[in-house]
Amino acid sequence: MLIDDPDKRTTAGALQEFTTKYSTCQALLNAGALLIMAATILVFLFRQTHFVRAPLQRSIKG
Repeated sequence: MLIDDPDKRTTAGALQEFTTKYSTCQALLNAGALLIMAATILVFLFRQTHFVRAPLQRSIKG
């Protein structure tokens, strides 16, 4: 979904601020993408038992 209001954008949507009609700041775009991925990976690493164990428990009970 595209949102024009900068205050309501997701972090991935905010990456478009580094692109203009005539140029793209590759360094800032890559750094922003890395920060988004790092946050997602860290959340997964700390909560991976929840992601793995919860579906298994539901399939065993059900």
